[in-house]
Amino acid sequence: MKPPPFEYCRPDSIDEALEALADASEDARVLAGGQSLVPLLNVRQVRPARLVDINALVAERYLTYTDDALAIGCLARHVDFEDNPEINARLPILGEAVKELASPAVRNRGTFCGSLCHNDPAAEWPLMAVLLDARLHVQSASGVRQETAGGWLADRHSPAVAPRELLRRVEIGVPPPGAGWSFTEFNRRPGDVAIVSAAALLTIEGGRVASARLALGGVDRSARRLHQVERLLEGETPSEALWSAAAGEVPALLEPPTDLQATAGFRRHLAAQLTRRVFAEAEARATRKGT
Repeated sequence: MKPPPFEYCRPDSIDEALEALADASEDARVLAGGQSLVPLLNVRQVRPARLVDINALVAERYLTYTDDALAIGCLARHVDFEDNPEINARLPILGEAVKELASPAVRNRGTFCGSLCHNDPAAEWPLMAVLLDARLHVQSASGVRQETAGGWLADRHSPAVAPRELLRRVEIGVPPPGAGWSFTEFNRRPGDVAIVSAAALLTIEGGRVASARLALGGVDRSARRLHQVERLLEGETPSEALWSAAAGEVPALLEPPTDLQATAGFRRHLAAQLTRRVFAEAEARATRKGT
């Protein structure tokens, strides 16, 4: 199929892009990588009156660090996270997640911020944003506002970006040295959309869990942090029994869909098994037993 008619503009600066969005009707869309938007246009699930192509804004393609955070520009592409020495040293969980993301063709074009704007509940980047407490800088012609990933990514394909706004930058805090991490997902074939995915961060001090984070994808209307499970772990002694107990709490907290890929019951089962796995692997890294 072909997309419906739309007005196309390709601004040369952020100010021009924001002006083009401000002057548009409420159904304007931003085109960055186009890996989600273009298929939706072709099947006419979206019908924007104006398409604002930001690919000329080459200065917005960056990954930069401060002392405690990674800043991701709105044109940073998935491929920029692959085999990246800084990512591997400071946020290796992102380098692990990108390996599972679609195909090389998609990774070469798609963008981190575009993935958050599309907000597929099973996608890797929304899961990472929720796990790592990402801060989102959303800009319009009238100014900039900040959102947390947990609040912004509240519903599938419906992030809290308003008409005439652009997700310009995302900031992700760098975990403290020694934090253990793990990411895994279950899919039918490499590159397929995950049926369930799981990610964990763990710090251990004095032989006890000082802090724990758990995020799951594919199990609800958006990627989910399971704060209830995290609180159960804090202050406890790490063990296989503890991770199994945490996993046992997971199914009752989820509202997964039933679709052609899996039933809700199978997704709950997978979520519990992957929870146990990611905490065990995060413990191994936190205590230097793993790599």
